[in-house]
Amino acid sequence: MRKIYITLAILFAFLGIIFTILPMEKFGLIAATIATLFGFLAYRIADINQQKLPKRILIVSLLTMVIALGFILFTKDEVVAVDKQFEQKKVESAKEGKKDLEEEGL
Repeated sequence: MRKIYITLAILFAFLGIIFTILPMEKFGLIAATIATLFGFLAYRIADINQQKLPKRILIVSLLTMVIALGFILFTKDEVVAVDKQFEQKKVESAKEGKKDLEEEGL
């Protein structure tokens, strides 16, 4: 059972790191939380001599959780301003295109 918990903890810790690096921090936080849960279960089941790997998994998953929370809390979504000149040129371009088609008789 301990090996299953360790395998799942490593898998979810890896996914948490990948999702945190990619712009999907919320999924990274969820995966890191699951990795922490499985790492804790593996730590509780393990003997004293076998607790080294679960401790490392817990450290990695907790660091991933902290980094993901930092990204979620401290990054702001910036709304891109509407470019009015571009919108005007787009409308003018459409009018010119209609005018050209009408001149050609289509």
